[in-house]
Amino acid sequence: MNNQSFSGAITFDAAPQPTDSPAACPPVYAGFVRRAIAFFIDQLVILFFLYLTGWGAFSLNRILQGPDASPLRITLGLMLFCVAFPFTYFVYFHANGGQTPGKKALGIKVVEQSGAEANWGQALLRSVGYIFSSMFFMLGFWWSAFDRRSQALHDKIAGTVVLEI
Repeated sequence: MNNQSFSGAITFDAAPQPTDSPAACPPVYAGFVRRAIAFFIDQLVILFFLYLTGWGAFSLNRILQGPDASPLRITLGLMLFCVAFPFTYFVYFHANGGQTPGKKALGIKVVEQSGAEANWGQALLRSVGYIFSSMFFMLGFWWSAFDRRSQALHDKIAGTVVLEI
């Protein structure tokens, strides 16, 4: 029926329909606590993996080299792996979907400031930025607690933000 066919009838405009368009809703930045819990979960995953692989590498080295295995060589190899693995872990997950297992568990995601997926370069910069964020009592991480977009120092370096999804 046409609303104009009734004289004196009240007409209503159609109610606005919700939309799933990202442009329609402002981004919701992940807060400091949520990010910290996700990072803690990731650290547990990394430590568990390093424990298993470190024990395996130590045992394999002892088997291959016998009782005269060099403890210094084993230690240096494990130290290199303990630095390289976490770095690779974060670069890989941030460049492939923007979610580490910890971020996925907390429902947050790393994206470009424009909202697009983070690329490999940004993921690499972000991981290098962790070094700077870790300096001076972790001030770079704490920065996200006071920033209006909850960006930590490594986010600012890489041009990324962490959003709730």
